[in-house]
Amino acid sequence: TRLIMICSIPMYIAGLIDDFKISSSAYLRISIMAISGFLVWYFLGLRIESVDIWFIDYFLGISLIQFLFVCIAIVGVANAFNIVDGFNGLVQSHVLAIGLSLVAGLSINNQQETTLFFLGVIFSTLGVFVLNFPFGKIFLGDSGAYLLGFLVAIAVIFHYQQNNFSPWYVLTMLSYPVFEVIFSIVRKIKIKKSPLKPDDLHLHMIIHKRVQKIFIASADFNWVHHVSVTVILFTFNFPFLLLAQTFSKDTTALIFVNIFYCL
Repeated sequence: TRLIMICSIPMYIAGLIDDFKISSSAYLRISIMAISGFLVWYFLGLRIESVDIWFIDYFLGISLIQFLFVCIAIVGVANAFNIVDGFNGLVQSHVLAIGLSLVAGLSINNQQETTLFFLGVIFSTLGVFVLNFPFGKIFLGDSGAYLLGFLVAIAVIFHYQQNNFSPWYVLTMLSYPVFEVIFSIVRKIKIKKSPLKPDDLHLHMIIHKRVQKIFIASADFNWVHHVSVTVILFTFNFPFLLLAQTFSKDTTALIFVNIFYCL
């Protein structure tokens, strides 16, 4: 656990740069975040050797490509968590749902060290959640969102490797933030806009616009909109986490689950 936290330092620093409004390019922040990807690859021995797609697995047999894949995956998930951190309790509730479902499975398999790591993530997230949801007394910031994304990605990847789960288990557990990033990139490329530029067409923002039309609230009761968006997305996403646990070793089933989620 101590080594994981040391590896997370560059990721956290990249978020602090944004939180303190220090002028920097997105490319610089991504480069700093990639250092954390290198550290977990080098010191923790994190490897993604298969995604159960033969032509991709062939290239993952090349060390350099495997290293780049790990870095891109870690940086991508961290950024994804930051993107979906738009409303009070949204990211934290999703992390808590992932963490609790993981701990339930770990308890059965008696993986004490890994269970303690997940519990650490759960309770630290819970400490922020109770002050953030619903009234927004404290916020994660970019540094908190990046850190949570990093820790959850590491946890889910190690969990699937230790239990010989399907690689698609990882994608299913992280389907909400990952698909949000994929949709964002495709959408911006389609309109010839840089994928690194923000917009207001993310799923939580679209739901928020609909909620505003249904529940008209004054500025003092804006938290009602936050609660509505968070509850709607939690209700939508949680069944897919359960499906990931149910079909954790069945690649075919998990592929269909992700296609359904994508649709």
